[in-house]
Parts: sequence; C-alpha cells; structure tokens
Amino acid sequence: MNFNDFKYQHIERWDTDEVQYLKDSDELYLEPKIDGTNGVIAFEDGKIITCSRNRFIDEGDDNQGFAKYINSLDTFKEFFSKEENQKYIIYGEYTVKTTYTVEDVYFKKFFIFDVYNRETRKYLSPEEYQK
Repeated sequence: MNFNDFKYQHIERWDTDEVQYLKDSDELYLEPKIDGTNGVIAFEDGKIITCSRNRFIDEGDDNQGFAKYINSLDTFKEFFSKEENQKYIIYGEYTVKTTYTVEDVYFKKFFIFDVYNRETRKYLSPEEYQK
C-alpha cells in the first residue's frame, strides 16, 4: 500500500496565480476552515485505513486519537461494508485542542471536507457526498 495514493492534494492559497481562474468559475465551493488535525479514511485490503496528513496511522501509532475514534464508530464500518463505497477516500479535519478554542460538543469529532472517487479520479461535490 502506497501512502501517496491516499495523501490529500496540495492546496494553493487563494491569492496565488495558480487559482485565479477559480474566481470566475460557475462551480466553486467555499467552506469554513476548521482547525484540528487532518484525517483520511479509506478502505483498502479488506479493512478501513486511517491516515494523518503525512502517514498511515492506527490505534498503536495514532494521531491525537483519530484512528481510535474512527474505529469506534459504526458509521464508517457500515459505509465501507457496501462494495460500491469502497472506491471513496474521505478527507476531513479531526477537532483537537489547538490555538483555537473548540466548544466541547465539537471536540474530538471528524468533519468531512472532501470525498474522492478513486475510479473516476474526481472529487464529489458537497451535494453528492452529503447524501
């Protein structure tokens, strides 16, 4: 398993030349920035895998408790138990204590910001993945 297959793409700053064309785009999604730790969830080799921004993680070598949290939920087990969902990589932010204060109700939660389809090699729109 190659980590680069799951790593989230580099994001350019809004004011760089590389993304100026997006300002006139008909299809643009702006979402609030959540401060926490980056998390990746996917299904590979018959199991759910979790990653941080830079490496695979598991409960024995975790990142702020993210792997343990994901493995404790039935949500992703049910989602990936369907073969048609095993093609997706889910990217998000796991809220942890940082320089910003997070209300307790939002602490230690995973917020999805992108879903990638490995078959089509495209990201789903929020309307598609929110279903």
